Amino acid sequence: MFKRALVALVPALLLVGSVDARAQVNITGGYICQGNCATPGQCSRAYVDGFWPGRNHIAFYNNVGPASEGAYVSATRVVATAWGLGGVVYRDRIVWYRPGLRRPYAVWIRNPACPF
Repeated sequence: MFKRALVALVPALLLVGSVDARAQVNITGGYICQGNCATPGQCSRAYVDGFWPGRNHIAFYNNVGPASEGAYVSATRVVATAWGLGGVVYRDRIVWYRPGLRRPYAVWIRNPACPF
């Protein structure tokens, strides 16, 4: 009985995990930073380590200062822990916010000319 229930549960769990993973916007690429950036107008980069359940690691880089480890909080929200920022992800940009502030802190706009 337990074995049959387990066999029936595995496909359901895989389906839920795959739907969640596909719903995430892929932010890997180069961006131009505007706003309160360490280097406004310079290239910044985001790299996602994978789109599978339990593995949603992101690395954020800019041209100066330390890189930040990050993660998806939901399908359209990310955090950069070392920078103390949370971001809302769109197809062509990431809008960064400081906790407790309603206005954007900075905006990364996707730019194919920026290497990643």
